[in-house]
Amino acid sequence: MQKTLKVIETFEVLKGNCAMKDQPEMALYQQALQLEQEGDFARAFNLFYECLSGAEQDRGDLLFHCGWCLEQDKERDARQALSFYREAGEIAGNPVCRMNSCFRAGWLLMHLKEYAGAGEMYLKAVRTPVEKGAEQLYTHAAYWLAVCLEAQGRLLEALQWFRSVQQLSRQLSPEARFREICCLNRIGTYAEALEVCRRFDEPAPPGADEARYRELRELAGNERRILESCLAEEFF
Repeated sequence: MQKTLKVIETFEVLKGNCAMKDQPEMALYQQALQLEQEGDFARAFNLFYECLSGAEQDRGDLLFHCGWCLEQDKERDARQALSFYREAGEIAGNPVCRMNSCFRAGWLLMHLKEYAGAGEMYLKAVRTPVEKGAEQLYTHAAYWLAVCLEAQGRLLEALQWFRSVQQLSRQLSPEARFREICCLNRIGTYAEALEVCRRFDEPAPPGADEARYRELRELAGNERRILESCLAEEFF
């Protein structure tokens, strides 16, 4: 999953993108944006935090940027970003910013192995009403929500989300399909798991990572051989 994680992590940064009025007071905000883009996260955080005392900018957008800078600053504990993301997820004026803030909070909690809390944040992300432009963020949130549910042993709920993701995203469909096999095996519905394994005989979906698809096909092939052997013994 490392390659997939890397791809997703580079995608997640929608960074709010809330519309702002062109005012002289925005100079500090623009300077903070420039520092953030240059990777100077410590200084950018200080400026975004200073902007919070003003009234011109969307507070939720500023909170998101504060969280992002804390998360990226290697000198800081990324967990410090959680409170900023959580508040931004509640109050940001831009729904994409709210969704992305919830996603980032879920991402941090998931890597702390706090799967219940992470799942709650991913669920908030997918429940955020957003118009066009956030489809990819939605499907990634749905996928990681399913992973968190699976980690908690909530397998039937996880299955529903993994199957949804397969319908929504060609890129994530192979990953979700393999996780579906794992869930079905844990539930004990081996014949159904075998049928899903056989679907890896199909070519990779358009847009999917070919190398990763080959890895997943090999893993599914291993599961298939075990399942075919077990089911054959059970039949006889």
